Amino acid sequence: IQNVVVMAVLFGSNKIDMTAPETITIIRGVYAASQLLALCVIGWLYKQIGSSTNTETVTYTEPAVMGKPEETVTCTAVEYDMKQWKAFANQIVMGMCILGVIHTYWGAIHPLLIQGILTPLNVFDNKLVQIYILGKSAEGPLARPFKADPSPFAGLMSPPEDTPAEETTTEAISNAPTETTEKKKKKNKKAD
Repeated sequence: IQNVVVMAVLFGSNKIDMTAPETITIIRGVYAASQLLALCVIGWLYKQIGSSTNTETVTYTEPAVMGKPEETVTCTAVEYDMKQWKAFANQIVMGMCILGVIHTYWGAIHPLLIQGILTPLNVFDNKLVQIYILGKSAEGPLARPFKADPSPFAGLMSPPEDTPAEETTTEAISNAPTETTEKKKKKNKKAD
């Protein structure tokens, strides 16, 4: 749904004069309101997680990072949720900072408009928000540990499933005609 929203916003923004001071002020207001909403939700979420009495145990595998091997971690649901909250809060704050710099130094308006609309969608799509604020139970897709959302670029980064990457590369190199092979074939044809 977010892709449809982005396309609709971009299409609609082409019909509006994005250089008019009134339009820029409105877009800045929408962006500021959505970021304020996100910060309020983050604060409320922190309070809700902190006051939780959930003693459920969560076991998950911490991915390898910067030479550190994979690690299996066991913690309470509250500790796990706090770790997820920290990552979520960092994502929101970093996005605000980066977009603030882009708008301040380059005057970009479209990113403000897009983020002003997408931020509330992303906030209420967050699994912690759905559990602690919207009151959904932590079952199914909301069960801990949370499954990572698939990357839209994951399919581009992996080799085809039917052929291992090493074989593909080795076969491509061994089957590729070389200049010396071509010269030998031409010499053999001339000799005949």
